[in-house]
Amino acid sequence: MENTFIKLMTMEALRPYISEARRVGYTIEGSVKSGKFKILTNECESHPAGEMVFRGIRHPFNRAWMVTFSKAYWQEPTLAECLAVAEAREATR
Repeated sequence: MENTFIKLMTMEALRPYISEARRVGYTIEGSVKSGKFKILTNECESHPAGEMVFRGIRHPFNRAWMVTFSKAYWQEPTLAECLAVAEAREATR
């Protein structure tokens, strides 16, 4: 698990990640509607097919998503970056 990090996300926050995965042509297993999905790489010069890019599962009660990101494809945000995003959201409310 040390090569991954986890984020809790709303569907609104998750949607752009899934859209980008579709845009670049990653393989999507499962679906948002089923409450569980996995985004996998396709084979290219830099990596083999089937590596996990990110995956998510929806909590059945509060509908939040627990999303696991691979550090090979994503950089874990710092606490300062997370706080800046939260403050920006609060300022727009």
